[in-house]
Amino acid sequence: MNQTFPNWHPMHFVPSTSEAVIDVGCNVGDALVAARSLGAKRLYGIDINQHAVDAARKKFAGDPDCTLAHGSIDKLPFEADIADVAICTEVMEHVPSELRPNVVREIHRVLRDDGTLVFTVPAAGMFAALDPANLRLRFQGLFAVVSSRIGGPGRDRGFEGQKHGIVWHHHFSLEELRALFEPYFEITTVRWRAAVLAPVCDILSFPFSRRSRYDHPVYRTLAKINQWEYSKDFGESYAYNVLLVAKKRPLP
Repeated sequence: MNQTFPNWHPMHFVPSTSEAVIDVGCNVGDALVAARSLGAKRLYGIDINQHAVDAARKKFAGDPDCTLAHGSIDKLPFEADIADVAICTEVMEHVPSELRPNVVREIHRVLRDDGTLVFTVPAAGMFAALDPANLRLRFQGLFAVVSSRIGGPGRDRGFEGQKHGIVWHHHFSLEELRALFEPYFEITTVRWRAAVLAPVCDILSFPFSRRSRYDHPVYRTLAKINQWEYSKDFGESYAYNVLLVAKKRPLP
């Protein structure tokens, strides 16, 4: 752990002594930037969205100690035992269910002995049905009309022609996560984050994020409310999100 980030934030659980960090589902590379700020010398990242990888590469242009790859995370294009810490935040819900066990095995493979996994996903709490990513799939016609009025590129950009596209966001119970991880990892920390305000803020933020208006005062206010609620532990029954920290187990 480190004290640079608050205790509800995934990066809080990245030890400041970490030499090498891999972000599995790195998006535009923000977590890798944070890992470098904590002192990590060697960075690895992969994402299925080519546009996201291109944006991450711009952040690390000319950095010989950062390797970024484009591809599906069920088959990582990296050698075994390369990282002290693996980050996988808000990613597994985007992966088809049949590929998830492969993702866990691959993360286990690239981590060094006694390595740490920091992991977040949507939780199967009371407010899971409010997930805006799933509302768009429930009401596709309405979503298409609203999106055309708002404009912007949308979330499908970058997923065309990939191994898989946009999938239904699965919200995980602790029982499901234990079944998925515990053959390969020992779960050491569970934190249940956010409740009803987080999905409501996500819904209200949609017009701004669609247009990349992250500087808008309304978007910033919603982001602050969102962060406040993520800082609270509501327990499994109410939580909208769950954070896990796990240690790599040796295989028999």
